[in-house]
Amino acid sequence: MKRLLVAGAMMLGSISTAEAEDVRVYAGITGGVMGIEYQEPTLSINQNVGAGLLKLGMDANDYFGVEFRIGAAGNGSSAVGATTVELGVDLLTSYLVKLQYPVAQDFRIYGLAGATTAKLTRKQTVTGTSVVLINDSARKIALSYGAGAEFFVTDKVSISGEWIQYWKDAEVGTNITTTLWSAGGAINYYF
Repeated sequence: MKRLLVAGAMMLGSISTAEAEDVRVYAGITGGVMGIEYQEPTLSINQNVGAGLLKLGMDANDYFGVEFRIGAAGNGSSAVGATTVELGVDLLTSYLVKLQYPVAQDFRIYGLAGATTAKLTRKQTVTGTSVVLINDSARKIALSYGAGAEFFVTDKVSISGEWIQYWKDAEVGTNITTTLWSAGGAINYYF
């Protein structure tokens, strides 16, 4: 919650120092797929699960903006020998800088860079039973980057598509790394 308040204060502070006609605040909802790539010395699991995010952003001008995101992803499961491993992302928050370029009056491309804090959950059970072998989670912050394109349907409504790497080989345990990426689309409303 502190991070949300700090991000909101930073955005509001930025708004007051920029020229009013250039600043545009927006909110959006994003849906898509999240890839969870989990690696241990003797285990490699790749799962694609559904994900959803809410975002709040501010464009200072046509070329620069900031964005805050919060969301989660569903759980995926993989059979590993006589066990089943479930992985998921319970909570994800991102703080991103957005560099953008207007290709046309109603279309622009953008790049994202920043950091993401996420909580990865892991549960391993004996397949076909309710016997739980592992049930834990790990919280980590890592660098994030991505790219996308946005099309304005009206002056206040846009749709966008993007790919973003939230984590790249983030260490979530001893000799355990995880990569999180997402591809999806969004609907955005500009105030």
